[in-house]
Amino acid sequence: MRSSKNQATNMSAEDVENQYFEHLAEYQVAVCRECRYAVWPDQIEGHLQKRHKQPQKKAKAIGDAVRGWADLLQYPSELEIPSHGVDPIPQLPVYDDGLLCLLDTERCQHIARTVDSIKVHWRQCHNRWSVGKRRGRPSRTREKALQAQLGDGCKRVHCQRLFGSRRGSQYFEVRHTPDSGPQ
Repeated sequence: MRSSKNQATNMSAEDVENQYFEHLAEYQVAVCRECRYAVWPDQIEGHLQKRHKQPQKKAKAIGDAVRGWADLLQYPSELEIPSHGVDPIPQLPVYDDGLLCLLDTERCQHIARTVDSIKVHWRQCHNRWSVGKRRGRPSRTREKALQAQLGDGCKRVHCQRLFGSRRGSQYFEVRHTPDSGPQ
């Protein structure tokens, strides 16, 4: 009797795991269906408890079930970020406000989603170039020059990211398709 009860518990955990997570086999990650970003296997319990208010026992059962998926990456060092210009990943939101750095197209594929973020990137990674170091409001002439520099330093792209923060959270460019607008 006891083993059939354990089997029923395991079956319900497997059913529940699929309610919360989807296996994105191509990238070997588990994507939270509600949050729409990937979660590392060792962070599933915390994610379920904090974000979805699940009890510890249920979160552990789901985490154990997800960690049992074949070919699931376990460590951030194993992750390969999708190359730029791939088709959008349906399980993740697509953003149409990406700013792709153009300062070193051979080596830099950095994408930010705000002008302030791209400026920080330029100062940190391309210290030879920055926009608007002066304090105060720029003159109209200076403002036009800054806009021209900004236009030369980046271009608008559609983008996505696998993880919401830390390793793997950098944006990558995706092809624009009519049904891939911001979500």
